[in-house]
Amino acid sequence: MVNGHLRARVVIGADGANSATRRALGIGPNPPEALAIAVRGYADAPSADRPPEQLIEMTDEGWPAYAWSFPIGDGRANIGYGMLRSKLDELHGGGDGGGRAVLHGTLARMLADQPAYPGTLRAHHLPLSTWRPRQPDGPVLLAGDAASLINPLTGEGIYYALLSGSLAGQTAVTAAPGAAGAVYRHALERELGRHLRHTTLLAGLAGRHRTLMDAAVAAASHRTELFDTLLEIGLGRGTIPAASLARLAVRKLVAGWR
Repeated sequence: MVNGHLRARVVIGADGANSATRRALGIGPNPPEALAIAVRGYADAPSADRPPEQLIEMTDEGWPAYAWSFPIGDGRANIGYGMLRSKLDELHGGGDGGGRAVLHGTLARMLADQPAYPGTLRAHHLPLSTWRPRQPDGPVLLAGDAASLINPLTGEGIYYALLSGSLAGQTAVTAAPGAAGAVYRHALERELGRHLRHTTLLAGLAGRHRTLMDAAVAAASHRTELFDTLLEIGLGRGTIPAASLARLAVRKLVAGWR
């Protein structure tokens, strides 16, 4: 510490969606169309006479959007509802409290049998990887939510946070400070680049064609290998099989011509 300030060879900004480190680098927030907002809280889990299950329920209102209920093993469930910030702005039309009313009201309507415990609902921004800032050169590295590493299909970011944090830590102790940003940027591209390009493609298609998501979920319920692939794409770093990728690319081109 020098004159009340900490000094370090490399700084890792793992300070979340509202990252002060990111702002200090002059990098602005994600635009509304690449920023999700979710409200999360706790409720009673479904009755004990039913087997525990994780519920994800999609809705056309504000699509892409979904509600969830995940039992946590102590009689409670983690519940919530999320959607794009741009869609939320369209639905509530501005004004104080309008967005909260939409989020809370839609969650209560979709999970009517699991009302949230009073005072537990909290809203969080989720900067999606569809608008991921370029990691700058130099000794300051961004990881996790601060780097907009949130899966645009699921809103999940835990895997990305752990992986990017590990890569940033390895870079911090092995690379020269002036080269750290470039080294880390290449490491992220090596580990996640193809996956992120595939999730961006899928998110764009699913956002315009709800039926694509419905068809994928329906098919996965009968095909274990497809279910595993979708799970890895949504929660890990999976990629689209080559044959499916070619069909999706053609579909994107056709959609762009319309």
